[in-house]
Amino acid sequence: MQCLKPIIPPPEMASLAIHTVGSVFIFCLGLWHLISSFKAHLKTPREYTAKLWHPLSSRFCKHLELYIQLVGILLAISYNLATSSDFNPLIKGTTPVHRLLSLQSAAVLCVFLIVVLAVLASESNGGCRLPIPGEALFLMAASGFGLQWAMLRAGAFLTSDIEGKCESLLGATAALCCASAIVLALRPKAFVADVAMSSALCLQGLWFLQSGLSLHVESFIPQGCHRLLDVPGQAEGSTQCDLDEYKLRALVLLDLLFVVHIIVVVVIVLIVCSLVSRVLGVRRHGGYEPLDNSNHREMVFVKAEP
Repeated sequence: MQCLKPIIPPPEMASLAIHTVGSVFIFCLGLWHLISSFKAHLKTPREYTAKLWHPLSSRFCKHLELYIQLVGILLAISYNLATSSDFNPLIKGTTPVHRLLSLQSAAVLCVFLIVVLAVLASESNGGCRLPIPGEALFLMAASGFGLQWAMLRAGAFLTSDIEGKCESLLGATAALCCASAIVLALRPKAFVADVAMSSALCLQGLWFLQSGLSLHVESFIPQGCHRLLDVPGQAEGSTQCDLDEYKLRALVLLDLLFVVHIIVVVVIVLIVCSLVSRVLGVRRHGGYEPLDNSNHREMVFVKAEP
């Protein structure tokens, strides 16, 4: 009688699953901020002020967004720490580069963890409440996005072929988030910067999924490139191209895909703006001011008089 062997998913499927979960988390966070920003601005344009987080209307679920972020960041930190401590003798050197990059990712995520805890402390009603202004919170978030951009930029130089390109383009979304957060720290009423940061989060989520598909799914890897079966997916050089011609073609294709994702995000922004304005009943000029039916009837009556 044969022993039953445990079903272990292949490494590429595990890497794709991580990219999918992270992509959904980041994209939903950006979409939620986008909807909330449009809703707040269309209701009261003159009193609008950007927020690093948007509470729910329910008293019991007011801080639900912060708790979801807290859980997601803790899981991401745990995953990166587990990846950095995984030893594989097939990888050259005593300290593989991908293990150091995983440690860097965990360190950057710790910055975002501190930001979420600071927001929770500023919203607390007990003795642990910290009166942190919103501008300071945006500045802390900008430092996290800046570190993320620097880490991805350094990782793009350390890796080669399409892996470096994917990380470089992902770093561009982090740079846009950093710049938008700095603008909001200086000008909290800058609605355009708030929309830009939310859109950059949506773009980062979409491109994170595209990176997982282009690096770990054989049917999505550009022609002429392939995964090395004896190297883990997190390691540098796990996806390589056979010839320079195939490599250049793959890089141009990734640039094209990035532009397509930008177009998709722009369409999403327009759809969200249209739906939110329609739900709120906002007129073309002015804020959220419902029309008074009694005044409207009086105006009609006056006009009808000879």
